[in-house]
Amino acid sequence: MKQQLPALGIWLGKAQSWVICLLVLGSLSAPALIQLTGLSTDPSFIDNRPPAPFPALPRSARDVVEFRNGVIKFVGDNFGLRAELVKLNVLIHYRIGVSSIPAVVVGKNGWIFLKNDFAIFDQFRALDRFSDAGLDSWIDAMEQYRQWLAVQGIAFMVVVVPNQQTVYPEYMPGYANRVSPETRLDQLSRRLRERNSKLVFVDLRSTMWAAREKGLLYHQYENHWNAMGSFVGYSAIMQEVKKLFPEVTPLQLSDFTIGASNISWSIPPITEVELTLTPKKPSNIVGTEVLMSVNHVNFEKTSTKLDAAPSVLFYGDSFGDIGLLPHIKETFKWTITVATNWAPFPIELIKEHRPKLVIYELAERYLARQLAHDRVLEADILVAKAPSLKVMLKGTEGLVGGYVDGVGLEGGKVHFYGWAVDGKAKAPANAIYVYLGDRVIGAGVPFVPRPDVTSGMTNQMAGFQIVVARDVKVPSTNRRLRFFSINPGNRVYELNINPPMLPKIEEIFKMKNSG
Repeated sequence: MKQQLPALGIWLGKAQSWVICLLVLGSLSAPALIQLTGLSTDPSFIDNRPPAPFPALPRSARDVVEFRNGVIKFVGDNFGLRAELVKLNVLIHYRIGVSSIPAVVVGKNGWIFLKNDFAIFDQFRALDRFSDAGLDSWIDAMEQYRQWLAVQGIAFMVVVVPNQQTVYPEYMPGYANRVSPETRLDQLSRRLRERNSKLVFVDLRSTMWAAREKGLLYHQYENHWNAMGSFVGYSAIMQEVKKLFPEVTPLQLSDFTIGASNISWSIPPITEVELTLTPKKPSNIVGTEVLMSVNHVNFEKTSTKLDAAPSVLFYGDSFGDIGLLPHIKETFKWTITVATNWAPFPIELIKEHRPKLVIYELAERYLARQLAHDRVLEADILVAKAPSLKVMLKGTEGLVGGYVDGVGLEGGKVHFYGWAVDGKAKAPANAIYVYLGDRVIGAGVPFVPRPDVTSGMTNQMAGFQIVVARDVKVPSTNRRLRFFSINPGNRVYELNINPPMLPKIEEIFKMKNSG
């Protein structure tokens, strides 16, 4: 006798089956219906960009593939309920303590921290650190800014805003353990002390740690500081500014009415309460002008009625934009703002406007951003500190220290190429100076490999490129062009100009270069 097996599955009545079918069909068709009716939520906040538009209809067979790809992108960005489903997915993951976004991690008590930007998570664990060479290179770049500005009588200050997890480490997930005693910022602070650096370096960590009793200083669900945190940072910065400019009058917390408001985040879709600071007095600002625009980001000059206050150029990132700059702009005679994420160090703006102070502000995580050695600044510093021609001639030892073997004209600038070595020291020259008459018009340091003239030398960087202005104003009675090198032991040699170069140089400068 065969055994009867039970029926597979669950048998439902006709009504229940219809309900389930309708629910399935509704779920599948709802996104399409919502998209077709134009009721979709704008998904721009998800991708930080506008959604892909519907592509143009193909005009030929070759356009079909491009049209197909465009339709796929359009549907992928715009299908109905996409924004709601993404938010729901993020919220479900968040509630169970898991991040659905690779760029962030969920910490204790629901805190959210950045993870990937410049390896910020590994920076917190002290896994991502400076090498010894990289540490000195970073400081050298900042020292170069300081020296260049000092030559022009402009003060310089570096401000590092600590990461959210640096100020609130107890809310990081338990697996975020520290594997080294020093983070990048620890390394930097130590090395500046070891070098007895003259850099005005404002590390806001201790200030932030001490001010935590005032309430939350950073957002719980986003990496920036809030209104109170930015004002605490502003106050610490102004303490250092006042040492340089005693006449400045910083804002005080008593100048504001402290309130509270709700701030809602899209990802995750939650709300937090933050303190607000509302000024009690009218603004000091009298006007703002756009100086230039880069990638749709305006660099502005904001003026106030504080004629006795110093002026400042603020070169910073989003921590400056969020909370800090409104206070800065109310404190100085005028403030120029330049975004570090969109522009190199603003040499030309500084030359044109000559502020009394330049503040370089950066978030702690951006210490991982490499800073390039700037040869324009290097040349300006050398020229400002160059010996007079009389001193050069007096110290010259009579030996030839190298040759100028190339010249070119680009964009109104004259480029000289050549090499300079010290035969006694078996090493490249320390620096090269260009004199037109008795005036120094250019300078530089060898940085180009020249194995053809450095045989037997450890360092083969003996080649140079020096850029000078073509329209140099010197007395017409003395327009002789001469090159000198300063070498190890402060030995001075004159460099020869290769004879084939002389006619071209004479044509460029419209002068006679007699020996």
